Amino acid sequence: MKHHKMLLKTFKVLSLLLGVIPIEALDKHGWRKQSIYSLLTDRFATTESVNCNPEDRAYCGGNWKGIINKLDYIQNMGFTAIWISPVIKNIEGATKYGEAYHGYWPQDLLSLNPHFGTEEDLIDLSDALHERGMYLMVDTVVNHMAAPDTRNIDFSIYSPFNKEEHYHPMCPIIQSDPLSLEQCWIGTEDVTLPDVDTENPFIIETLYNFIHDHVKKFKIDGLRIDAAKHVRQTFWPGFCEAAGVYCQGEEWTGEAAAFCEWQGFMDGLHNFPVQGVASEAVIPVNDRALRKTAIAMNLVAHHCIDSTLLGLFLESQDAPRLAALNNDFNVLKNAMTLNLMSDGIPIVFYGQEQMLDGSHDPINRPAMWITGYHTEGPLYKYTAKVNQIRRDLINSQDGEEWIRTRTHAIPVGDNVMLMYKGPVITFITNYGSVNKEYIIKMPASEPMVDLLTCTLIEVENEILKTTIHLGEPKILYPYKLTMRDGFCADKLSLQDEIPGVFMGHNEINGPDKK
Repeated sequence: MKHHKMLLKTFKVLSLLLGVIPIEALDKHGWRKQSIYSLLTDRFATTESVNCNPEDRAYCGGNWKGIINKLDYIQNMGFTAIWISPVIKNIEGATKYGEAYHGYWPQDLLSLNPHFGTEEDLIDLSDALHERGMYLMVDTVVNHMAAPDTRNIDFSIYSPFNKEEHYHPMCPIIQSDPLSLEQCWIGTEDVTLPDVDTENPFIIETLYNFIHDHVKKFKIDGLRIDAAKHVRQTFWPGFCEAAGVYCQGEEWTGEAAAFCEWQGFMDGLHNFPVQGVASEAVIPVNDRALRKTAIAMNLVAHHCIDSTLLGLFLESQDAPRLAALNNDFNVLKNAMTLNLMSDGIPIVFYGQEQMLDGSHDPINRPAMWITGYHTEGPLYKYTAKVNQIRRDLINSQDGEEWIRTRTHAIPVGDNVMLMYKGPVITFITNYGSVNKEYIIKMPASEPMVDLLTCTLIEVENEILKTTIHLGEPKILYPYKLTMRDGFCADKLSLQDEIPGVFMGHNEINGPDKK
């Protein structure tokens, strides 16, 4: 053991002398401190400008080299990791649903998708991230292969499972039947996904060996697991242990208790119970959606083993863009604030920061090189600001405790929600940029600072009173901690908030947190 530690120390010294800063291995506790930018490789960046009509559902030319060229764009927004779409070789050719540009129709687990680049290109992407102190999460598909002709499936084209006996018998999925979910086939008569027999000892050993070698070869730091609920739960602990990295699975359900059960089998999950209601909260007519969001957040925090290891997202390739539901800038700012400041690892889908407005698949998956990488856009700059606040809180004296603390959400009326996470109180609203203000009163023993505006909010008679203007979000932090941790050092105003003049006015007594 001493000899091993000495070798490790020697390696680090030599690395520093050579100008190389080795990145430390990232465990699940390290992942909760990250902020993830999620992207479709084919649609995010290319090495040459090509036209792309997303409605064609065809390859557009995005690749791993293109991503490397746009890492400044991602990192300057405050993201510390990227999640890329599946990298393995997919079936070729057009189907009723287009080509496999998204990566979820596998053919060969042991080869990379040539549309995205070479093995060297993927390793270069991993190295480029690590040189920046960033991390790579790769989407992983092991539940199934894909077949465009359901009547005549040629199992010999698949690798490493090239025999019919390697798959469950074809059957339609019955959502209410757990065994059916695990063993029957996803898809339709036009494109079906032959379901790999993950009860077969040969299959299990092969998949465990595959993921171990895959992660090691391409220097992957974390896995996103597609279609997790379509494989028996007990398969996943061994799979993630073989991978040796953080696993975040897709378990698409809105019921918190059933959802949280899955965290007993992998480190994290996509937080669908919260996403399902929080994304609806941007719709103007959905007045009670923030109440439902608070309920969902609290249920997940209660039922899950550790809600701070979940992945929180509001946009994805399978969901409408938020700007398609409501293009009010202040509502979108609130959505981004919720995304970045509540429990878990925030995940922002590419283009969310550009307020892309595709309402459905496939138009919610445009090519970024056509829509543009605008770094002066208001939501891009706001995302960078909130990501920086989150990062500064993590790096503060009490940062480890703060990031591990579970959020308690409290609705205040139909259009305001408070998120308590340690000493931080985040105000989320969804009524937008209208001439209306809310005055929130709550018990408090010390003044607070809004870290978004560096405004001091005084306490009078043990009551903190703050005004919400035009539906703006707030991130409140105790004044003493603000001074201790160096927030707002050059900007803090030592005056009370001065309300503007508005036509509307509501006064709400905030929650007693005692």
